[in-house]
Amino acid sequence: MTKRPKVKSIQTILTSNKKNDAKQELKRKTEISKNNFGFTRGASYYGGADKYKH
Repeated sequence: MTKRPKVKSIQTILTSNKKNDAKQELKRKTEISKNNFGFTRGASYYGGADKYKH
């Protein structure tokens, strides 16, 4: 590059960074959605399943 960059080279850098940011954001969102659950206990843990069996 020269001391004073051309508009085209700056546009290329900005476009490249924008694409990389979009990829990183998508990766972050998919990682969050993979872990988007909690531990759920069934009715038997709380005594609900055995309570109604006769």
